[in-house]
Amino acid sequence: MKRTVIKKMLLLLLVLCFAWVSVGAVNLSKGNDDEGKEAAAETAWEPELVFSTVDSDGQEWTDSCFRDASLTMLNLWAYWCPPCVGELPDLQKLSEDYAEQGFRILGVSLEDYEQDNLQTMQELGVTYPCLRLTEELDEVLSTGYVPTSIFIN
Repeated sequence: MKRTVIKKMLLLLLVLCFAWVSVGAVNLSKGNDDEGKEAAAETAWEPELVFSTVDSDGQEWTDSCFRDASLTMLNLWAYWCPPCVGELPDLQKLSEDYAEQGFRILGVSLEDYEQDNLQTMQELGVTYPCLRLTEELDEVLSTGYVPTSIFIN
């Protein structure tokens, strides 16, 4: 009996969510196409990501780096985090396999551990750039957890 009630409640919740999304889509599509596009653009959330930092080689990087790739993955990590280190070889392979399609991976090193992170990258053969986490980046990207991957197109 309890399972039936729970199933019905979940189904009702699903229907309500679908109705809410459908109403939003209808509201955005009212009027001509330009108005619908403008309304959709106004509802899209885009964090302001303006920054300047350097990578582990001392090369300067700014927010303009996102224009150079179709899709960029920022991966915040630290050497003391086993899941972070465990995913580095896979991220390196992704970086190599999809670079020609416009996919770029940028590591973001927690500043306090930069030397240890660099050593870990070298030991694992990771060649994609690793940026220093600055206050500007930290304000927008940091979740307080590592690893954290954020995709920017």
